[in-house]
Amino acid sequence: MAVETVTFPEELGGTGETFTNDSDPATGFGNGGYVTRFFRALANVILMAQTAVAAAAAAVSARDLALTAAVVTGTSASSVTIADSGNVVFVTQSGKPINQAMYFRAASRADPATHWVEGWVVSYAGTSLTLQLVAKGSGSGARTDWDLALAPTATGAVQTLRQVATSGLATGGGDLSADRTINVPAASGTDTKQATSSTKAVTPAGLKAAAAFVALTDQAIIAWDAAVAGGTVEVTLGANRTFGAPTNLSDGVSYVIAIIQDGTGGRTLAWNAVFDWGEDGPPALSTVAGKIDYAFGLYKASRSKLEMSFRKAAA
Repeated sequence: MAVETVTFPEELGGTGETFTNDSDPATGFGNGGYVTRFFRALANVILMAQTAVAAAAAAVSARDLALTAAVVTGTSASSVTIADSGNVVFVTQSGKPINQAMYFRAASRADPATHWVEGWVVSYAGTSLTLQLVAKGSGSGARTDWDLALAPTATGAVQTLRQVATSGLATGGGDLSADRTINVPAASGTDTKQATSSTKAVTPAGLKAAAAFVALTDQAIIAWDAAVAGGTVEVTLGANRTFGAPTNLSDGVSYVIAIIQDGTGGRTLAWNAVFDWGEDGPPALSTVAGKIDYAFGLYKASRSKLEMSFRKAAA
């Protein structure tokens, strides 16, 4: 079933905006509305994802601390040296409700006030519990009399096992040991005009810049590479010319050519056979100096033809 309306609630991290798949001037993606609303909608997705990540982390912490000590407490006789970093392995009891990313304290039974280590659960399988250490007491040396239990997260303890993943055009993810900025590269006007990049997002500014006319070189046979100049071009005729076959046209794309008479005027323009003018044939250009005519084409790849129409300047 198609989604007709999407709202990003403020209570879930969004801005409260609503977007629709119609042409509503205030909310719609139709009729060009996506140009101004796509990145606002994307920003809402990211905001709500960040809220979800924070809520999930809080839920995990609350769940972990809610477990009773009798359920999660274990013991270990493994020889582990007290340290505040690195991964250590405790051989303990199996079958405990221990999950990755729980925060544990291992304390020496003989001196729990000073001889302890804390860290995130990296893995728990069978009788093997691996902790990524991030804090320790004032004691030192190796101990073999460990009591294991959940602990409140220590101030400054950073979880590096969880990752902020990115995909598509977005980059900048990583673990939670630092602030992360998600980046989406924006296509420039040139990128948008040439339409060759698949790694950049189109923005309203890029679309506007891509619409600008690009001047072709006036020469005996006028050349036009659509992969470089894009689909909106102009040429000022300095003499009678021939418009050569364009290169790198794309199927189904519309093209515009502005044909400008120079200060002398009266210039003519012949057309390569790629330009199909239909039953009426090639048009007669304006002859007055400085006048601008417009030719419009729709490229049909199966025919290798630009299906053309023409607007002649007023006399």
